[in-house]
Amino acid sequence: MNAHVNAADPQQDPGGARHLSRIEDDDPFAYSHRGHDFFGVRDHTLWADESEDLVLSARSGEPLAKRALGVFYDAENGMALCYECAD
Repeated sequence: MNAHVNAADPQQDPGGARHLSRIEDDDPFAYSHRGHDFFGVRDHTLWADESEDLVLSARSGEPLAKRALGVFYDAENGMALCYECAD
């Protein structure tokens, strides 16, 4: 995976984005317009890939989190990290 791939301009997209928001502050930090790639809100570069309820690091391919009913839990300690919401 290439961590420096830029996403399509969110302003040009017709909608339907999925966002990941932090549990601690409800701040959206990643989005996906199509498919299973998540991009960082701040820099719009590839952050992670979702595969079979796992979020994998775009840089290392290592599991970052596991999904259960729209909530993502830390892959190592099981703490709730973020949740998914849609436009």
